[in-house]
Amino acid sequence: MPIRARQVDPETNKLVKYCSNVLKGGRVYLVANDEDFPSKEVLEEPRLPVEELVVEMGKVTSTDTVETLSNSESNTEEEDTGNGKEAADDDESTDHSTRRNLIEWGIVIGIGFIVILVIKVFLFQTFFIPSGSMEPTLVPGDRVAVAKYSKTPSLGNIIVFKAPAASVKTCGPSEGSSDLIKRVIGMPGQTISSSGNEVLIDGKPLAQPWIPADTPLGTPIVTTHIPKNSYYVLGDNRMHSCDSRYWGVVPGSSIVGQAIFKIWPIGRIGTL
Repeated sequence: MPIRARQVDPETNKLVKYCSNVLKGGRVYLVANDEDFPSKEVLEEPRLPVEELVVEMGKVTSTDTVETLSNSESNTEEEDTGNGKEAADDDESTDHSTRRNLIEWGIVIGIGFIVILVIKVFLFQTFFIPSGSMEPTLVPGDRVAVAKYSKTPSLGNIIVFKAPAASVKTCGPSEGSSDLIKRVIGMPGQTISSSGNEVLIDGKPLAQPWIPADTPLGTPIVTTHIPKNSYYVLGDNRMHSCDSRYWGVVPGSSIVGQAIFKIWPIGRIGTL
């Protein structure tokens, strides 16, 4: 049977040739470790006769004759070279896969950033409610989503708009921010006024299902004809709202968008 073996010098016990193929007979020894032969010297022709063979694999007796196939040594070296090449190919494949994954993740993150930017700039924006002028519909601490694509409101819609210059002088610090939120009460071309706690549009009482029926108006509405592309706005908390009664109508060009959804806190999530 083929046996992988090493040819050694019997006097010095040093390796003469690493033998995968031995064509001569001789005594065979089975050793437990290979510490006596830390390296191998491969010679094309043995310098000494085969006196002793140290078996690397296989279990044999001292009377066994060793006969092996030729070219095993060169085959082993070719296998080692092939394994090394395969390992290098595996490493290269792993590096390529890692680079590809990084590129793919970079593309995904980039697309996500662009989508968020487009949504914020053109579609939606969130706003924080700082005061109680829109109670009970909105209370301080609420956050609302505003549709920036909706800049032509209908009667009763809640809008966010750039604060008129007059509001900074007229209103307190809680209302004098750069953006205000109010409800549209009067539309372009209408005439708005009040009688007691009632809001009148073109002389007729305005139905207001968005506030309790007994909500006091507070400061009355001076009869005002609303110009084209302008809107008259009030806070739902009429007694504590600085609005069109104090600084006039809101130009359509100042509208940021329509508030459509309460998004925070969780217990107050809902449509507007």
